[in-house]
Amino acid sequence: MNYKEVFTNSIIRNNCISWLDFKGDDRVLLLGQGTRAYEKYLSRLVSTVDYEADGSYDWVIAYDQNLELILPEAKSLLNPSGRLVLLQTNPLGVSFLNGLVSDQEEEFFATINNASDNLNGNYYSLRQITELLGQYGFDKYKTYYPYPNKDFAYQIYSDDRLPQLGELHIQEYPYKSYRMELFREQNLYDRLIEAGRFIDFANSYMIIVSDDLPGLIYSKYSNERNAGMNIITNIYSENGEKYVVKKASDSDSADHIRSIYDKYNRLQEHFTGSNFLANKCQMLEGCEDALSFEFIDGTNLDVIMDERLAAGDKEGFFALIDEYLKNVRMAYPDPVTRDLDVDLIFQNIIVVEDKWNVIDYEWTMADEWPVDFLIYRAIHYFYYQSQNCRKLFADINELYNYCGLDSDKISDYDQMEVDYQARVGSSENALSQQIDIDGDIRMADLCMYVQAEYYAGDVKKGVTNITVPIVRGLARFDLSVPDGVDKLRILSADRDVQVKIKNNHGLDIVNAGVLIMDHIYSYVDRQLIFDLVNADGHKLESDVEIQIELVSQDACEFRTINDLYHTCQVAEQDRDKWHQLADERMDVIDDLTAQLKKIYESKAWKLASKLIK
Repeated sequence: MNYKEVFTNSIIRNNCISWLDFKGDDRVLLLGQGTRAYEKYLSRLVSTVDYEADGSYDWVIAYDQNLELILPEAKSLLNPSGRLVLLQTNPLGVSFLNGLVSDQEEEFFATINNASDNLNGNYYSLRQITELLGQYGFDKYKTYYPYPNKDFAYQIYSDDRLPQLGELHIQEYPYKSYRMELFREQNLYDRLIEAGRFIDFANSYMIIVSDDLPGLIYSKYSNERNAGMNIITNIYSENGEKYVVKKASDSDSADHIRSIYDKYNRLQEHFTGSNFLANKCQMLEGCEDALSFEFIDGTNLDVIMDERLAAGDKEGFFALIDEYLKNVRMAYPDPVTRDLDVDLIFQNIIVVEDKWNVIDYEWTMADEWPVDFLIYRAIHYFYYQSQNCRKLFADINELYNYCGLDSDKISDYDQMEVDYQARVGSSENALSQQIDIDGDIRMADLCMYVQAEYYAGDVKKGVTNITVPIVRGLARFDLSVPDGVDKLRILSADRDVQVKIKNNHGLDIVNAGVLIMDHIYSYVDRQLIFDLVNADGHKLESDVEIQIELVSQDACEFRTINDLYHTCQVAEQDRDKWHQLADERMDVIDDLTAQLKKIYESKAWKLASKLIK
């Protein structure tokens, strides 16, 4: 099956509309090429699906349409209780800023550079949409924000439930044509969320226009998992009350939903005596494939932890980790246990006063699991989703060690996580799994995320975070080294690399006592430390510019024969240096051996050895 077929037929294409309350006798009018993906899904639910108007309809769904043409006609197309659904692309969406090219464009940043024909009738900002709705007499509507976009809605937010810090962390997601990847999107989303500007830069908008607006305020789709584990989580607000519903996405997953209720009862026993409190759960009356949960109005633990790190409050951060570890050990006193909620990570704890409410406990395991694996997962997922955490802790092992995890077992936990994801994660046929393995899907240029740290002795003098595009496997950038610095530390956040420093300023760059001049060094722990001294061995007295090249190990290539020849020359020089050093050490060994032989053959040694015996 080619990508076009996978894209068109994927179940997640329907997520954006599957929560709508379609009825068997409804008539639906679909407008726009993008709505073709809904035809098969809707034909199982409603009586009529049309692409051309023929009478009045219960639903009109418009996909990237010219609103100045659609809105004047919409009222005549809808019956008195009908609903208009607008699915619109935001030309200023984060994905476009990050180099996405939609299937309707032919060049990068067309919507940003005002070079897109779709800006004149198909793409609209939220302000433009609301102004047009008012202009044509539509005053009752509700705005939703499909994430990452309307074609692949894994989550749907609303003005009543906007995303929180750290939630928008999907870096790779399906797309129709091709794209670049210029920055880590979560970082920009977090800044937009802090500034209250997320809605202006959301990738897509879904507007429901109706006199009877839906009560849904949030939806999360987990419907590309392995068979029997697919669910949808919805949050509703009705008559001032909020509540959560988890339901099976398909008939095969009904047993999984019912098992969550049993897990809730078992966790209550484990949590007795701790500050953990399992989110209250009950079966919906007359419904065997859905559960109702109490809505918890509090702050996620990972958000509190991230706020403390942002303020530089390491002590407060570690106090939260200590409290977490205490509660985990109280709930699970044995090192290996049954009923371990392996997803009891910081993101799934909502803090209300002194109680830590545990949500999303569907992965409470009936078989035996090591408790330290849970702690490993909590640290692992927080570290790689929190930019503040990565800034303050260059090495995740520092946090593993603080939590008392055995360093020799981390690699085992890494493999356990891979096995766990294979057990509960996305099926191999999921569209999200095709991104990196199908050439028709993944055609992205990559970026490398680099951090440079400057030291004077053991004192950190500054940090520079850099996002560098990778071109033909090479990421090149100039680095300004401040005065008074005698040590440079280079860290690659996301891949193993080779480092090449070009020295054009008579600067000696020393690593482990070996002089580095225009040389390549590999490292696999994603950090390399250089000692920087001037010709007379003192610290730098003024700023200098050095050029650094990072060669991605998973995309390493030599651009020219000269590069290859130069690299071989350097390698030969290194070999000769080490041979010379080895020869010198062998000479020392030979001298010592000769001295020992002379001692052993001396009369004094022969006499002494007899006395020792």
